[in-house]
Amino acid sequence: MGSDLIKWLWDNLSAIKDILWIIFTLIATIIAVLTYKRARYTILQPLRSEVIKRQTDLLIEVMEGFSDDNRMMKNLDLFQIVTLNTYKILTQCGCTLSGSEILQKECEKNLVGGLIVKRGNQLEMFEKPEPFQVAGKKMEKTDIDFDEGFYADLKEGKIDIEIIYLTGRYYESMKKYQNLLDDTFLPKEMRALLEQIIRNIYDDITVTLKQILENVALNAYEKRKNNEKFSVNTVGIYNEFNEKRHDNSRLIGEVREKTRDYLMIDKKW
Repeated sequence: MGSDLIKWLWDNLSAIKDILWIIFTLIATIIAVLTYKRARYTILQPLRSEVIKRQTDLLIEVMEGFSDDNRMMKNLDLFQIVTLNTYKILTQCGCTLSGSEILQKECEKNLVGGLIVKRGNQLEMFEKPEPFQVAGKKMEKTDIDFDEGFYADLKEGKIDIEIIYLTGRYYESMKKYQNLLDDTFLPKEMRALLEQIIRNIYDDITVTLKQILENVALNAYEKRKNNEKFSVNTVGIYNEFNEKRHDNSRLIGEVREKTRDYLMIDKKW
């Protein structure tokens, strides 16, 4: 029996050697692949750690910037914007408000730019020039406040507000939101949510507030033309704006939920 096994091994030595070589090559290949993967992981680990660190810092900023809808409204200074734009548009209509001197000082102090919202024109952020200039010609602020074309349209019952004035606080908040959106480390799932929130904010300013102010101006002009006494409650105007604007609570909730998932805040370690 032993001699038969030896004879068989001797006769098949070449085949056995080939099989053993294949097995050896396969094992060597597996070891090489595993070694490469481990080395690659070790080399890339510092890079991955830096990405995680930067993404963590960014997501913490997102959590702070989008905590809730009411806080975002305050950060955007929307009450001040509604109040001061109401004053501006009524001044253009030739109406004098109580406390107009205080409102004028607030305008000069807080209004630093605006959005062009004239129908048919592309929206454009701009900084308020000092003094105002048109085609190289210096203009006083009163020249803009009492625009003849604007007043002529009012007489015909038409109005097209051209500018919604914005405060420095609004600019700072929007800049922060836009920087978060543009950050390379922001996950794709959250980018779409932030884009929608920012679109809603622009829509609130350029459409909702514009329409409300136009209605206020038309009503004020009609009452003034008919010598009717009237008063303007800026809080009431703001409340109307607040009711008609986009409610971003759901979107902010989704942003916070996804942020908590990424940061594994609720994970039990």
